[in-house]
Amino acid sequence: MLQSAEVIEVILTDTIANYYTIRFKFLNRPGNNDENTNTAFPLNAHVKSIPVPGEIVLIVNAASSFAGNFRLNEGTFYYMNDVNVQSNINYNGVPTSGKVPFSNAASFQDALLGVVSTPNQSQPKRAMKTFKPLYGRNALQLFEGDVVIEGRSGNSVRLSSTINGLTGITKQPTWTSGNPGDPILIIANTKKNLAPNGFRIEDINVDDSSIYLTSTQRIPLKLAGPTTVTNINIGTFTKNLSGKQIIMSSDRIVLNAKEKELALSSKNGISITSKGDIVLESSNKITLNAKTINLGYPANYSGVNGEPLQEILTTILNIITPLAAPLTSADPTIAPRLTSAATQLASILLSKTVKL
Repeated sequence: MLQSAEVIEVILTDTIANYYTIRFKFLNRPGNNDENTNTAFPLNAHVKSIPVPGEIVLIVNAASSFAGNFRLNEGTFYYMNDVNVQSNINYNGVPTSGKVPFSNAASFQDALLGVVSTPNQSQPKRAMKTFKPLYGRNALQLFEGDVVIEGRSGNSVRLSSTINGLTGITKQPTWTSGNPGDPILIIANTKKNLAPNGFRIEDINVDDSSIYLTSTQRIPLKLAGPTTVTNINIGTFTKNLSGKQIIMSSDRIVLNAKEKELALSSKNGISITSKGDIVLESSNKITLNAKTINLGYPANYSGVNGEPLQEILTTILNIITPLAAPLTSADPTIAPRLTSAATQLASILLSKTVKL
């Protein structure tokens, strides 16, 4: 049988024995209801939602760790997720004193007052050790068929689809195109995309960090870097990205391969743009291999091969030098200049780091 209980304390001692145990007090249960001794473990060992003092959880009595041994009938208490009392994604506490709210609009703040400062029969406070309630953390706008995991502070995982023909809802999806039912997965983390009231919707251009896994949807991403060359040279790559893709957006993205290689591979094209510097650095070598390599845009002139050019120019100088000997009487500087040019060309320092 499930019973409602108020969370008095979350035990955070770092031991397996405590295992995120809570102390609790049954609601509407006289006798044998000591909040100092009533304890419960998480019901699910793999997926946990840790409550906050003042919130309501459902308690179930089930087999203890002694089940199947000598104390077969001994059970213990386990708790399930907090009850959605306030319909608030951040905190769902209730007042613990006689101050009972008369409307949902006031209940969140009243609950905070109850938890933080209201004394009870055995404890001076129902104190929160690490959690800070944040008013204004709005829940996601959900659509029929959605499967959603939401954290308390603006983080979420949405398993959704293309949504068409919506009427009568507060927020429209920011992903468009595709056929109804085409899958999309969105992982978002934000403290920016919040409103004073109502629901919120993921926005790749506003959220702090997000990852989109799409099938046919179009995502209105605003690219941070320059796009002139990108739009010309990279096929279908446009500002409104659509089709099967993975899009990551944040203030900084770091990919770090600690031991092995980092490989980027594409059938159509790879674009790297930045309004700041782009650095390619290696402790060994950097290789560029392509049918055409353009340095700059537009690249209208061909590069030269250093060693062959040096050989050709040396040959020309060797031919010109004796032919210019008769001219030295008219201009005595010709011979020294040719000799100097030949010496410089012979000793010119060809690049040891750049090869064409």
